[in-house]
Amino acid sequence: MARPDSSPNGETPDVELTDGKVTNDSTELAGAAATGAEPAGPEKVAAVPPKARKHKEKKKRVPRSQRGGLHDDIARAPAPNPTWFVPVMCGLMIIGLFWVVIYYLSAGQWPVRAMGNWNLLAGFAFIISGFMMTTRWR
Repeated sequence: MARPDSSPNGETPDVELTDGKVTNDSTELAGAAATGAEPAGPEKVAAVPPKARKHKEKKKRVPRSQRGGLHDDIARAPAPNPTWFVPVMCGLMIIGLFWVVIYYLSAGQWPVRAMGNWNLLAGFAFIISGFMMTTRWR
């Protein structure tokens, strides 16, 4: 069985690559005979040099903090906390812990006798406010 790219007599035609197009001699001869022109042989086909690739210029990478856009406030890093933030946060939690421990150890006599069991609420209020400050800590 003959290959589709072979000629009827079993020979494979000469295939050339010119100007980015694949041609074979038999199609050139047929086209030349129809127009009356002389077929272009291998010596008459001018070789075209490959196009020089142009390198794309690399874009400079701009940090997100310097880019403009719709979400400028999201791209910026949050500002650090003031220096007093962590001592106050820890202090509130420690005061609340001491308040509750002193209340239990003194059998309700200390820290404020008139408050009674509300001393527990006061102690836990200090502790909770300290923990709420931890959510804002950076």
